[in-house]
Amino acid sequence: MLASGLLTPMNWKIAMWARNDEVAFEVRWKWFYPLLRCAGAVLIAVVLHRFPLSYLEGVLYDWRVRLSPGLTPSGIVTTVAVDPKTLSVLRGEPNTEDFTQTVEQLSSDNPRAIIFLADPSQWEGSLDSKVKFSQVASRATNLFFASEQLAPLSQYSHIQLPKPFDALNVASAPITRDNVTFAGDKVTRRMLIAFENQLVLQPLLANLSNKIINPLQYRGAFESDGSVFGYIRFSPPGTIKPLSFGDVKEGRFPKGTFTDRIVIIGHDTQMDTDDYIMTPYSRQPLSMSRLEAQAQIFENLVQNVGIIKSPDLANLTITIVVACVTVIIVWTGTPIQGILALLGQAISVIGLAYILQAFGGIWISLIHPLLAIFVSYYFFIPYRLIVENRKSWEFQQRNTLLEQVEELKSNFMSMMSHDLKTPIARIQGMAELALRSETKLDSQQKEALKSIMKSSDELGQFVGSILDLSRIESKEVKLNKSSRDINSIVKEVIKKYEFNAKSKNIKIKSELEPLFSIKFDVDLMRQVIGNLVENAIKYTPENSEIVVATKESGGNIQVAVRDQGPGIAQDEVDNIFLKFYRGKTAKASPIKGTGLGLYLAKYFVELHQGKISVNSKPNEGSTFTVELPV
Repeated sequence: MLASGLLTPMNWKIAMWARNDEVAFEVRWKWFYPLLRCAGAVLIAVVLHRFPLSYLEGVLYDWRVRLSPGLTPSGIVTTVAVDPKTLSVLRGEPNTEDFTQTVEQLSSDNPRAIIFLADPSQWEGSLDSKVKFSQVASRATNLFFASEQLAPLSQYSHIQLPKPFDALNVASAPITRDNVTFAGDKVTRRMLIAFENQLVLQPLLANLSNKIINPLQYRGAFESDGSVFGYIRFSPPGTIKPLSFGDVKEGRFPKGTFTDRIVIIGHDTQMDTDDYIMTPYSRQPLSMSRLEAQAQIFENLVQNVGIIKSPDLANLTITIVVACVTVIIVWTGTPIQGILALLGQAISVIGLAYILQAFGGIWISLIHPLLAIFVSYYFFIPYRLIVENRKSWEFQQRNTLLEQVEELKSNFMSMMSHDLKTPIARIQGMAELALRSETKLDSQQKEALKSIMKSSDELGQFVGSILDLSRIESKEVKLNKSSRDINSIVKEVIKKYEFNAKSKNIKIKSELEPLFSIKFDVDLMRQVIGNLVENAIKYTPENSEIVVATKESGGNIQVAVRDQGPGIAQDEVDNIFLKFYRGKTAKASPIKGTGLGLYLAKYFVELHQGKISVNSKPNEGSTFTVELPV
């Protein structure tokens, strides 16, 4: 009876049947698992897009804006700033007379339009000075007061200026902020193009240059809540440098400075935060003046170079692709390879988003693809670990099964080999005794006894090889080194196989150089050299010569056995030292063999930290060389 827990043939068959059914199931459904993982990636991408994450997207958008090349001014827009220099020269804020004089100076240079970012009713001055300003401003071409209030051009009554400025042109030209919509961080990123199907002031005056009437024809324009917006392609603060109000008032500017230009007049005193906005470049309170912001909006519209925001469907598609690629990376590479590949993917997505915005003016969502990489990785990695742990457990079970099978095989081979040695030796002894007996035997009886002895000798060698193989696989081979001259071992081997060589009329020639004694396992090396000489005798044709040579070269002792046999094909040279391998020529010949001799020889030589090699060509013989370190 076998003890409980040992592998029985029936248990082994049941385990193999179960494993085969499991493998068949996995093969049938192999195509389904990648689709299921991709479906999971798509679900992650869709769920992520349910959350706008506008604030984070705004941060990434601003980062791209700061690293992108700024908009180059066209020269059509010119700004005049009430700056610290003006306050110093005028000893305070400009009054109505100062503005009147400034309008007269500008009008004399024939500008395309004059825009005030101010409320004239707040200016200091007498009624007469205000009336005079109204008269001068009425005669100026395209003079407007920009209002932050929204109203169609046909309904200006509720934003009309008080008397005596009521005849002057007022138009809506608000600077929007992301207070509620989008990022909700009070940063200016959008410009209003039309309100209730009417153009606001900026596109209305930009039409004088670009001739665009339809607000949706502006690059990147989109509708929202009955209005048309566009995203501003910002330049760094200070790109459009203003002229000082005091210099313009006094006429200190070259003639033609304002000719055919849109002139915007506003404040840049670095004193009132209401005169400034936050932009993607900076969220500091005084980062960019409203004056310059209006100028940059005009430049965007005049040049029609607004930012195009990619549609939600395109952003969702990009996120889905990124999520699917992430899942593929997670499931195909090692952890280190996966992390490096995911970093590369994230860098590629960021680089693509930057290039599209910086050089193409196209804004694609970046936060959702990056989150898709992160979420997909941390969602599928635990699942992969579970699957791999399950596979590891299965592998461990199979390995245990194979170890039990291997142990049974080794025990069987060892037991069989030991049990066969005694009857084989008995057969050999009895055959030799019969041949030497005084009883006269006929020729057939003698040949039969010789055949028995030869077969038993071959069987003995085979059993010996199996025993050696069992020792190797059970790691029981231990070196028993002693100091000997390798030439003495070579001579013993030659003497042992001399009779076999003479039976084929083969001459074994020795070329032995005088050598120092070295330490090696005598029995193992005798077996190695004997195997090489025996193989040479087997495969060398009759009436030929075998050369066994020794020498010292490069700190190694070399033993070479050269035959005149059929040689070995080049495509088989790398395989002849494999376990149980026999070449095509050997298989086709009547010579029997186990395919273990060279395998054992290589193992024993390498156990001595040496190496064995072969140099052979078909029909030119072979030379096997053993090298042992001195």
